[in-house]
Amino acid sequence: MVAALPGCTLDPSLRALQTDPMSTWSPAGVLTEDRDEEGDHQESGFYSYAHLSRTLHMRDAEAASAAAGQAREAAKADGWKEDRDSSFLLKFLGGNVQGALSVRVAETDQSLLYISLSG
Repeated sequence: MVAALPGCTLDPSLRALQTDPMSTWSPAGVLTEDRDEEGDHQESGFYSYAHLSRTLHMRDAEAASAAAGQAREAAKADGWKEDRDSSFLLKFLGGNVQGALSVRVAETDQSLLYISLSG
């Protein structure tokens, strides 16, 4: 029998995402954060990659926009590279995990900053 400690995961892809600095990077002025994590899994015959999604609640749209730029710069400083179309940043996270990072301001509530990692 294998047991996981609370807060730990046995999924190597999710663990790679959790240990990347962008999984905890935070700009000044975050009011609250919502977080969702899920490991690799198969459901109804479809395979889903591990993901870690963060929603940072900022004070207003200006703060969220500035934080999005800061997040992209922090990611690049840590080795993330822009994809050809610049909508994602990519980074090899070790093992067999190719990470993809998305940083964007929500369209419906522009005080929300989304930081999503998948791999």
